Amino acid sequence: MAEVREGLAMMRAGYATLAAASMDPLTATELLEVGDELETLTCQLPTQRHRMLTRLQAETTARALGAKSWHNVLTVRWRLSSAEAGRRLTEAALLGPRRGLTGEPLDPQLPATSAAVAADCARSMRKATTLGICLAPSPLHRAGWQRARR
Repeated sequence: MAEVREGLAMMRAGYATLAAASMDPLTATELLEVGDELETLTCQLPTQRHRMLTRLQAETTARALGAKSWHNVLTVRWRLSSAEAGRRLTEAALLGPRRGLTGEPLDPQLPATSAAVAADCARSMRKATTLGICLAPSPLHRAGWQRARR
């Protein structure tokens, strides 16, 4: 827990430093660079939420937390809309780390997408698509399917 708390404290301190800094002296190019970094962090941050949610679901039940469902836990605890809670739970289930019945670590259900999000390779995909589209067969899969049809 100490490492997690330290990491979160560093993130808060970094945010406080950034929030206190003036962006007035920055040039347009520098502002775009700052925007790029902010976008990268915005895209990468959900991977930590995926880790937390999948671990929480493995550790306890929604009922033990006083809720009727995980959906209810998120909507009440973090005051999320129903749609946002559902989106976060779906993303965590598909992109977060998993554990087998005996506790061995398993890859996410969508390991390539999970890695892309963590590395910020999926930035342009994030707003343009939904996870439902990500579940569609990949171009490589489609190419094999088309060869099989011939």
